[in-house]
Amino acid sequence: MGISAYYSRADFDCPYYWEDGYRWKDGTVRRPSYDPDEKPETWEAFQNFVYAQLKELVTEYGKIDSLWYDGGC
Repeated sequence: MGISAYYSRADFDCPYYWEDGYRWKDGTVRRPSYDPDEKPETWEAFQNFVYAQLKELVTEYGKIDSLWYDGGC
């Protein structure tokens, strides 16, 4: 049996994806609450957050046969 990992990029607890006060306001969408071109430092922090989580998933828990990304981010 293969082992798969599920990863949701639109992390509800990550402060670099949805800014404070955005969550659930006027219906949360599955994209950042800001324009990454206008806030490149915040977007880079989010990317670093994601890369660190993915690195942990694929290096710390044994062989992963597939990685499923969720969300239209």
